[in-house]
Amino acid sequence: MRKLERVSEELSALQRELQGTANRLWKLKFSLNSAYYRGCSEGDFLPRRIQSLRRREQERFEALLQRLKALLASHLASPMLLFDSDRDLETLRHIRRTIRYLKNAYCAEPPLLHALARISRALPARSAH
Repeated sequence: MRKLERVSEELSALQRELQGTANRLWKLKFSLNSAYYRGCSEGDFLPRRIQSLRRREQERFEALLQRLKALLASHLASPMLLFDSDRDLETLRHIRRTIRYLKNAYCAEPPLLHALARISRALPARSAH
């Protein structure tokens, strides 16, 4: 398997994990609001447990973002991205779409922006979709 294909697969896996974690965070937020609506106070077991789960999921989310940044730094940090086939070009387009999604949905920090700019420069002008 080529380097770009591995990066593409890792990005897709990270995207799925980030989506799952974000969905769990939203569910926990709604569960906490529901518990308060039903009359629980902050000191009750249920809200404390939900807060604990929420902190754990938030830590997991942050760890996933760190993995994303490390992946981009280790595999896409070179100033030039070389590809030698149409398959590499298509893989690079997929990587760009995935990074765009991650940037828009979760994190618009410099490592993502730099990787996106590098990839966009490497792609031919006609592939700007």
